[in-house]
Amino acid sequence: MRKKYQIYIAGIAFIISMLLSSCSNNNNVTQTGILNSSENTSQSVNNEPTEKETAYSTPLQLGNDLTSFNVEIEGDIYHLPAPISAFLDNGWEITEKSVETIEANDYKTSAVSITKNNKTLSDVDLNNYSDEPKPVEQCFVYGITAKKYTFWGESDDISVILPDGVTIGTTENEVTDKYKPLIDNGELKTRIDNDDYILYEYIGIYNRTIQIYINKETKLVYNIMIQNLEN
Repeated sequence: MRKKYQIYIAGIAFIISMLLSSCSNNNNVTQTGILNSSENTSQSVNNEPTEKETAYSTPLQLGNDLTSFNVEIEGDIYHLPAPISAFLDNGWEITEKSVETIEANDYKTSAVSITKNNKTLSDVDLNNYSDEPKPVEQCFVYGITAKKYTFWGESDDISVILPDGVTIGTTENEVTDKYKPLIDNGELKTRIDNDDYILYEYIGIYNRTIQIYINKETKLVYNIMIQNLEN
């Protein structure tokens, strides 16, 4: 009887040992699977420049056409959408990121902040026009905002100039004079007119938008937003 009991105990011990070994193997497989998945995600991001990025050319001049989506930023002219590499080549650095990568044919508002000479352009909108995920360093700037004051009440102090010279501090009369043809044909409309500000807004096809905010008291431009998602 004692011998049978010992055999019984040995059998149970063997079964428990096999179960523990199986759990250990499954855990190793799971960890390996997670590692491989992470590696695959990293490898799936293509760091090669896209055809659109290499085809981009810097405008020779700012011009007078508001709807060209040319813009001068800190003395350099860009056509939006512009590869963020064009900004980096002009001395800007990415100082904040809300994402590292943007999925194929997708966009992200307020994706990064960029800084040059201790001046920061916040909430820069980025688009990935390629058919593969791309790091933000290889995406396109499609939208920027220039503000007289930030959320904390401090001046952005960044030079952003629209075609025909409209910028922060331009008078309302100058805006209406420079863009009179667009106002007359209804392309540049007074979208909001309240006690605090007037908003002039241009909206084109393919998510092309320009907004010019004018302080009602000072009659000066204090905020400019320009976005162009056109592919």
